[in-house]
Amino acid sequence: MREHYTCSFLWACSGYYDYDQGYSPSFPGIADFRGTVVHPQHWPQALDVAGKRVVVIGSGATAVTLVPALAQAGAGHVTMLQRSPTYVLPVPGVDVIGQKLKKVLPRRPPTW
Repeated sequence: MREHYTCSFLWACSGYYDYDQGYSPSFPGIADFRGTVVHPQHWPQALDVAGKRVVVIGSGATAVTLVPALAQAGAGHVTMLQRSPTYVLPVPGVDVIGQKLKKVLPRRPPTW
């Protein structure tokens, strides 16, 4: 069954995500870095961070999950280096407003 929707504004948020090759910006001097560089999409199974100083570059969902996990894995110090702040808020288990709106709004959009 095919459905047709219209809107005045569509924000897809598809981004640049690539499962095989994650985005890696160019970092001048990275070849001179003597530590381990890991992209989260290609995380080595046996990576041991215990006691190590770790920097997570970025502030998106991956960083928000990596930072606490690295600390819990025993990293000596974890720093999140970010260009812009990330805002995280708790989400309730039940959407009270959504539940109330379901009682008064139609189940399907009108077909004008």
